[in-house]
Parts: sequence; C-alpha cells; structure tokens
Amino acid sequence: MLGHRSIGFDINPVAKLITQTKTTAIKPRTLINYRERFLQYYDAAPRVSYQHHPRIAYWFDEETVAELDRIYYAIKKIKNHNVRRFFLCAFSHNLKNCSRWLMKSIKPTIDKDKIIPVPKQSFLRHMDSMIRKNELFYTELAAKGRLKVPATMYRRDSTKTFPMESESVDLIVTSPPYVTSYEYADLHQLTLLWFGDDPKHF
Repeated sequence: MLGHRSIGFDINPVAKLITQTKTTAIKPRTLINYRERFLQYYDAAPRVSYQHHPRIAYWFDEETVAELDRIYYAIKKIKNHNVRRFFLCAFSHNLKNCSRWLMKSIKPTIDKDKIIPVPKQSFLRHMDSMIRKNELFYTELAAKGRLKVPATMYRRDSTKTFPMESESVDLIVTSPPYVTSYEYADLHQLTLLWFGDDPKHF
C-alpha cells in the first residue's frame, strides 16, 4: 500500500496461499467475469469424487463432501492462476464453516449441534465479500499508481538461507516460533487435508 517492494515467506502453505491472495490486486471486472464462469462450471460439473484424506470423513458428512467436491471441481477449471488462487482462498475459508468444527473454538473440536450451511451459498457469500474488498484494494493502488509494486510470497523454512543480496533489505518483520505454535497448524488442518500438498494450490 505504501509502494514498498516486499517479500514474505512461511513454512505453512496455507499462510502462503492467504498472504499471496491478499497482496495480489486483481482487476475487479476480471473477478466478476470469472464468478459467472465459475457458476457455469459448477452447473455443468459431473458427479466427481476425489480421493480424500480419511480425516475428511471425521469433519464432514457425505452430502457436504459431495457438494464441496463440486465447488472444488469448478474452481480447478479456472485457468487464470491469480483468479484460481483467489477462489481457492475463498474455498479454504469456507471449509471450517461447512464442517462439524465448533466455530468459537481455536482448537479442533466437534460441534454436535451445529447446523451445516449450504456449501455453495456459504462459499458465494464469502467470495462476494472478498471480491468487494479486492475492488477497494485495487482502486486504491490504481489511484496511487502502485498496482505493479511487487509483493511476493514464498513457502520456505526460515532456518534455510534466503536467496537475497546482502544489505538489500530496509525492514524485516518476523514472528519467531512460540510454545503454542502447534495451534496455528491445527487451525488450518482442514485446508491442508483437502488440498494435500499440491503446489498448484500454494
């Protein structure tokens, strides 16, 4: 937003997905057009059944999995990498909402009384919110002439040497490991279970 080139890295692939999505401004009309295309892909989707991790059945009922598979299939049909990542980020956010996860808990806990929302409606509601926020982001960057300022995110281990020239960085912001960092992985476990380790997603 301030016009500074930035580079980020995290060992968690979901963190990389979210960060790169939030720092990549997409032309608003492009997202609107792909939203319509997504709905066409969704309506024409065959009955698909992906090979999921066994833990998926613990968190989701069969009907919800089938519906999420259909949404996932439609997203994967999108060829534009930035747009597909945007939709995958919305899908990732929607997984916990459509699962048996107790929404108020930061730990993986089953909510036996939870009423599962309709996955497509829940997905579109969140994606439309993301589309509106992207438009604000894009508009402000465009007004300041900063649409082409690079903000790149890498999936990397912080213990490894980072490929940058010495004395080329003005500011480093870091979050060192802490004793409860395992909860961070727990919070993203549904996305990791669903996406696996597919580099096309992250």
